[in-house]
Amino acid sequence: EGVPLESEDVVLRNLQAAFQKHPIAEFLKAIEGQVKLHERGHRKLTDFFMQVTLKFIWHCWAMPMFRPFFNSPSNLETLATLMPVF
Repeated sequence: EGVPLESEDVVLRNLQAAFQKHPIAEFLKAIEGQVKLHERGHRKLTDFFMQVTLKFIWHCWAMPMFRPFFNSPSNLETLATLMPVF
């Protein structure tokens, strides 16, 4: 999305490859599904799950190298629905 496809930075290239294979949008939709199950009483989200998930989201949002992978209208909309849960 806002990330150049050709980069000299090996870390950025590896991030691009990882997020192309496993898009953040899929991760966020999976988390959203777990939260909906929790809200309906079908799943118990543990403190560990909540902590690790929030830490990953915060880390990706706070790090300029990761932010472009999150910064899309659909991802931001999903994040906006998830944040009150955390």
